Amino acid sequence: MSISKGKLVISCAALTVGLISSIVFGLVYVIELNKTQNELAVAVAVLDSYRDKLDPIKRPEIKPILIDWVYKNSIRISRQTATDIVSAALKTNHPILILALIRVESEFSPTAVSSVGAKGLGQIRFEVHKKALATLNITDARDLFDIDKNIVATELILMDMLRMNKGNIVKTLDSYVGGTIVNYRMKVLSSFMELSILIRSKEV
Repeated sequence: MSISKGKLVISCAALTVGLISSIVFGLVYVIELNKTQNELAVAVAVLDSYRDKLDPIKRPEIKPILIDWVYKNSIRISRQTATDIVSAALKTNHPILILALIRVESEFSPTAVSSVGAKGLGQIRFEVHKKALATLNITDARDLFDIDKNIVATELILMDMLRMNKGNIVKTLDSYVGGTIVNYRMKVLSSFMELSILIRSKEV
């Protein structure tokens, strides 16, 4: 079988363009990956810096800041619902992390249901966590639509995973979402940073 010189030149040119495109794409991917990893490292450092340092009793001005932030970051809830969510989060030991997580999981919608049946603010799968939920007296999947119960359950599951991963927040987020999804990590940690810096900026 013979191939004309013209067709051979075109084929070689196409191969060259394809190869160059692949190289460029690879370089862009590496650059973006390194950028993401650097951003992730910064986010983890911020998380370590701010963990467990939020005291709403000593700093009563925190609550309205959190309510405004929650309300502005969801088009699916009323201000009263935002207030209820913040009130519940402030009863936990990790309110900033919880709020950052549920922003990504459900956009603060207490009635959110995923395609796999995960429910409520923290998108909890009742059957998967049934045993742990029972310790909180959550015995019906519909209980997860309750703001207070869902937030308490979200913290319990998250802290269990944090202990399981020996304090590694990145691995903990992977465990929570059920896979290695860099974009998910970054969304949660970016929200955490955003809210933490916002609160810090209000310090007097």
